[in-house]
Amino acid sequence: MLVMIKSDFKRVKQRDVVRSSWGAVRYLDGVQIEVIFVLGRSEKRSEQLELVNENFRKGDILQVDQLETYPTIGLKALAAMQWIGQNAPDDWLYFSADDDIYPNMMGMLGDVRRLITEAHGDIASGIPIICAYDYKSHSIPHRKDSKWAIGRDVYPHNLYPPFCLGGFYGMSVRLASEIYEISRHFLYYRMDDVFITGFMRLKFCDTFIARSFSFDKTDINCAISTKKTPYFMHTSDYTKLWQKQESEIRRSGKEVIKSVLM
Repeated sequence: MLVMIKSDFKRVKQRDVVRSSWGAVRYLDGVQIEVIFVLGRSEKRSEQLELVNENFRKGDILQVDQLETYPTIGLKALAAMQWIGQNAPDDWLYFSADDDIYPNMMGMLGDVRRLITEAHGDIASGIPIICAYDYKSHSIPHRKDSKWAIGRDVYPHNLYPPFCLGGFYGMSVRLASEIYEISRHFLYYRMDDVFITGFMRLKFCDTFIARSFSFDKTDINCAISTKKTPYFMHTSDYTKLWQKQESEIRRSGKEVIKSVLM
């Protein structure tokens, strides 16, 4: 299981908090977990040098050739999908996450195991996109001034198709690789969660019409799990939450192995 966490240069402390809490887990109840932080590039030489030094110490950073701005978050996610497609087996699980999301690991793994059972063990081809943070059956595009605002000239429709909120979602490495390849043929849409788990998912399912953002409403939940999971939250109090969760895991008798590089 590969968790690719979207971060940026200024959030060093947040990365260290993740590294010292749930991100330190490398093996949990039979599942191997690897955490990698995905960052863009900076125009400041000092920031770039700091990032190189951080990666030298921690060895857990993937830097992509995209300027670090909010609209390019999705390009970082796509670059991560390209990388895992080239470097990981098809039947591994890939997750995209924000660096301020705190997961209940045991709860999430329980849902993943359920989906694997339903797929009769076929992780590469049988697992849908997992909306680990939240599933949105529909959403109205923001039109007013905000970082999420989308003009009607870009997306004229009144609703988005179903998608996973970008805080934490996952899929098989094979599916991630296939969606990445499909995305190369379309203009980038800066709402990365809508673009990847909504539009490109539907294109993967062949429900797009004439390479537009139209979609076949009879099959809008193709290749996506509609189950909402209560296992994630935005929080700054990682330490106390992780101490409590780790204690519960150990009391349950589950095996947990943590990284020595925290």
